[in-house]
Amino acid sequence: MNSGEGGFSFEKYSRPPETPEKRFRNELRGEVDRILELSRDPFALEIAVKIREKLDIKDLVDEIDKGKNDISSYQHWKQLGLFIVIDSTSKIHFSDPKSGLEINEGDRILDLHLPPITDDEQRKNPFKYINDSMHLIAQYIVKQDLHPKYIMGVTFEKLARVSKRQGFTIVEPQVPNDIRRGIERVYRRFDDVGINNEAMGRILLCYQDTEKFLQKYYPQGN
Repeated sequence: MNSGEGGFSFEKYSRPPETPEKRFRNELRGEVDRILELSRDPFALEIAVKIREKLDIKDLVDEIDKGKNDISSYQHWKQLGLFIVIDSTSKIHFSDPKSGLEINEGDRILDLHLPPITDDEQRKNPFKYINDSMHLIAQYIVKQDLHPKYIMGVTFEKLARVSKRQGFTIVEPQVPNDIRRGIERVYRRFDDVGINNEAMGRILLCYQDTEKFLQKYYPQGN
């Protein structure tokens, strides 16, 4: 507002320019909202919810960081090693006869999200840190007396291949092509995961039975 001889005049308000990150996040939210509105496929809807969780991580980072790697404290969103673990309940019924995966609505699931790896040491040897993170997640499950049916993640093909080394089974869900393209468009925006520079590939689901997971990462006598 400026003062002149004739009184006061108001300058036109100019909205601060949208940052690239905010524009990026808004575009992704728009794509997620489109999937949630248009899709009738239960698994596509579940993936859309998981994408929205990825977006929400940014808003919750300060809260998540408070209990980072502290297995003695429970958090719905918990950072353990490289991963953010979300204690969730499935909203769908989904089965894959080929792999034996069966999720019922209401089943407890631990969702794993791998944020971009920014630490130089971790980027040099991500597989070591992934393995260490799995042990920490197992300790957290036992310490907090959690009983999820599965440890699960939805990710691109290159990370899915990495998960096989950790004992996860890979499933390629049958999602309608138009919805799949939307999902892949969103996931490609999360492509800096610090593993390598390969093409991301297909969207896949990785899962592991919790009992099997604990046998591998929390052996008896630990």
